[in-house]
Amino acid sequence: MSDALHERVADFISRKLSAMTELSLDAIDRDADLACYGMDSLLAAMLTEELNIFLRRDVIDLNDMATVSTINDVAALVAGRFRE
Repeated sequence: MSDALHERVADFISRKLSAMTELSLDAIDRDADLACYGMDSLLAAMLTEELNIFLRRDVIDLNDMATVSTINDVAALVAGRFRE
């Protein structure tokens, strides 16, 4: 389940980031630093809110977003929280 959840979360974030930045989905690298895509506090807040809505519960907050650097990092954090 965790691998499947990791993939679903990474895919969701990639799609949202693509839409927010107007970059093609192919241009989004899940292992690239989120700062490369202009991730700032406003974008992080928007992404955090969208992700919690997608997951149907509050799993991640803005402080968590400050501790991760890639899409895969966020997905791993979220998948880990579901295992707890």
